Amino acid sequence: MVQVDEEAEDGDTFEMHCKYGPVDTCILDCIWKKFNKDGTSTIITQDSQFEKTTDYKKGNSLLKILKATLSDAGKYQCIVELHGEKQAVANKMLVVNKAPFALEIPDVTTNKGISIVRVYLKFTEVKEDSLKDISDIRWYKGESKETGSLLTHLKKKFSKKRYTAGVDMKNSLAFLTIKVITTKDAGEYSCEVEVKGRKRAYFCSGLLKVEGPLLKSVHERIEAVQGEDVELRWNLLKPLDIAGLLSSTKN
Repeated sequence: MVQVDEEAEDGDTFEMHCKYGPVDTCILDCIWKKFNKDGTSTIITQDSQFEKTTDYKKGNSLLKILKATLSDAGKYQCIVELHGEKQAVANKMLVVNKAPFALEIPDVTTNKGISIVRVYLKFTEVKEDSLKDISDIRWYKGESKETGSLLTHLKKKFSKKRYTAGVDMKNSLAFLTIKVITTKDAGEYSCEVEVKGRKRAYFCSGLLKVEGPLLKSVHERIEAVQGEDVELRWNLLKPLDIAGLLSSTKN
């Protein structure tokens, strides 16, 4: 029996496959075990972290680890249960790579009609100089890559109107710039970060809330004499959060 090495990323969902064919009608179950550091083993049961599915007709078993952590690394074994005996059919050695950073997209609130707003991606818990290995950052409108639509990315091979991507590595930030905000811009935004030498991209999402306009449109004719001081006023529909406005439109 050959041992197969598997590699997962910290925080990702990972799948291990076991093929135990040819199919035998005497097979009652397929069991997955994880070996502990002290040499003992634990039978893996279905719970919030592990999902096990078996196709008895095709002789396949799948163990899915939801949001793998460093503690999930180690030796796994796939065992088929026959009438009166158990037989190990596959050994897997799982290595879990620590993520080079953590991601966060803070929720943003802005107003309809604002000329420019930025949605920020923050890199925290940065490991050494891992940010220099980022090869691309893709932004999506939607809570995930699968359900959203691609807006723009750093490589600039594609970009929808009103959207641009940028980075500020000095402050461990990336950002999506949206121009001329409308209520249709409200919703979930997600980001996919590719890193050189890593098999999987890192993903994060956040919420953009768009409220009504800040200013009330007023049409009023004002006459003045050349050289005279004139005072122009706008009617605010709600108190203006100067700090928040400056932050969302920061260049």
